[in-house]
Amino acid sequence: MRFDGLPAGKFRHSDHRFEWTRSQFRKWGDRTAAAHGYSVRYLPVGELDPEVGSPTQMAVFIKEGPEKKGALSEKHNEGKRGGG
Repeated sequence: MRFDGLPAGKFRHSDHRFEWTRSQFRKWGDRTAAAHGYSVRYLPVGELDPEVGSPTQMAVFIKEGPEKKGALSEKHNEGKRGGG
């Protein structure tokens, strides 16, 4: 995705304080997840540009550990049970 008219070094939104490259974002996410016992998945957000990818990045953090894994699986399966 390209933002025509956006000057170099400027942010897309007025509330942004910084922008990360995909590599910087992954390094932060991987380090943060490992430090706090989470796994992390990265997903694109927005229309994909064939050359530069999506305009926004998203990280989904999932708490690791036997008590959390079982609870997440049970909760996920609850919606699949019954008459629906």
